[in-house]
Amino acid sequence: MKDFKYYILTLIGLLCPLMTMAEETDLGVPKVWTVPAVFTCDEEVTFYYDMTDVKFPAGVDLYLWAWTPTEPDAGHGDNSSSFAKLEYLGNNIYCKKMIPTQYFNTNISAFESDDWPGFWSRLKTKDGSKWSSVFQAPDSRSEFKEFKESGKGVQFFSGKKSSGFTDKFTLDEPLTIVFNPDVYKLGGRTLTEISNDANFVQFGVHSGLNDWNVLQSLDVWRPACLRKTKVRKLSNGLYAWDVGVPSEYYSYTLDDAGSRVPTALADPDKKAAFELENMNYLVVTVIRDAAGANQWGANSGDQMQKTGMAVPYPNPVFSLFPSRVSGKEHGCALSKPVERICSQSECGECIRLWCFN
Repeated sequence: MKDFKYYILTLIGLLCPLMTMAEETDLGVPKVWTVPAVFTCDEEVTFYYDMTDVKFPAGVDLYLWAWTPTEPDAGHGDNSSSFAKLEYLGNNIYCKKMIPTQYFNTNISAFESDDWPGFWSRLKTKDGSKWSSVFQAPDSRSEFKEFKESGKGVQFFSGKKSSGFTDKFTLDEPLTIVFNPDVYKLGGRTLTEISNDANFVQFGVHSGLNDWNVLQSLDVWRPACLRKTKVRKLSNGLYAWDVGVPSEYYSYTLDDAGSRVPTALADPDKKAAFELENMNYLVVTVIRDAAGANQWGANSGDQMQKTGMAVPYPNPVFSLFPSRVSGKEHGCALSKPVERICSQSECGECIRLWCFN
């Protein structure tokens, strides 16, 4: 009987650290969104992480650990590299700005393949003592594919992927407008045709909110204005106008020196009182005249997009995910990576028990 009690106490002593580690390494899932709302992985994107429901200490330094399509910080589970550090914005919100092809050191095709499982990730403290649960950050393959197949010339993507994009934009939700250059026309010609003209400079957008009440003009003689209002060609052949967050985009205009000139939306009180109704815009061809100066060319004519209501953020929903975890990251001496699929968000405890054996 004495030996049996000793065995039970020993077993409990071995299991308690495992339970403690499981609590520290499965601390919940952040709510994640991006600006731009939709993006290609060879251009800059900012991932935002709302950690309100994740059990990290408030404001603690956090680091990204991601492993698809490559594992940039492999081997540093107990001492994350500085390049993986997130920026803390306050109010439990963190962000990570990157160009994915550069961060993951691979080419764009790796992110466009149907075989790529997506941005599976975890957030962690530098020393690896605390880890979030596994989550998938959004990518835009399906949105671009569906848009191309729709036959539409233009589509508004407003909001967050997890709650569903809408074309009814709101003041504080990410907004990207995408154009199919083989369908969308200015003056009876497609963007593709116009872009081949010898005097073509770029496409831009002259726009405003609430019947032009808050204006972002397309001043073609101002380089900073051309950059801000540009409709860019993406690597997938589509064009995009990245508004970012409308309340920020329309909070300033640009003068001849490229300095910001505040609008009414730069004032917190005026912004709070602002009732958004619509966006007015013209897609404009910027051309170079015989003297070498930029001018307006063909344009879309006045267009209007109505606003919508903000959509509540849903609770995360999980499916099976790929997990590639190095044994060394989790304190065991496995000589090769552990590859498992688990239906319990993250099988950190399962991995440890397997290593323990």
